[in-house]
Amino acid sequence: MVRERLENEPEADRVPDNRTVMTDVLNKAWADIRRRHRSLPRVRMAVTPGKSGSTCGSVMWASDPLLLLDTDTLALPPLDVFAYLLHQAAHALADAARRSEGKEPSLARRGYYHDKCYRDAATELGMEVKKDDAGWSRTTLTPAVKARYTATIQSLAAALDGWEPPLPPRRVARPGKNGLVAVCQCSP
Repeated sequence: MVRERLENEPEADRVPDNRTVMTDVLNKAWADIRRRHRSLPRVRMAVTPGKSGSTCGSVMWASDPLLLLDTDTLALPPLDVFAYLLHQAAHALADAARRSEGKEPSLARRGYYHDKCYRDAATELGMEVKKDDAGWSRTTLTPAVKARYTATIQSLAAALDGWEPPLPPRRVARPGKNGLVAVCQCSP
């Protein structure tokens, strides 16, 4: 059940849903990264059910970025979730570098998003970067990064422990061309 906060209701009396709790923690993690890398943009976070497919480069960093985190990503260990956030931060910095060089943001040479700009951005963020078939896409957190963000990673771990992802919309059969309709499970 979804509940709106009344005007005079104290903040502590709100009943947050599990997506709100998770996006709050993810926003705090992003804010921690931004404190150390001021050129990173603010983002809106959204938790999406299931697997959203390839997310590298899918965020438009130029204006009002929306960073999607699917529930499959959030099912990973906390260190991997944080590594995903840093990976996305490297994309944001790489797009800014491309724009400053007069290049098209989010488009890399030879059809991949992990070009030299991405490699340099990931290195700036403290990740170790290796080249593979998709370019400079193999990133790992260095011990220094893990130490620097220990509190943030612990906050993610606490939030992910026992976290239940939101259920996808219920589908019911209906007459028509596609035979299915998504029905929201919440009640206003």
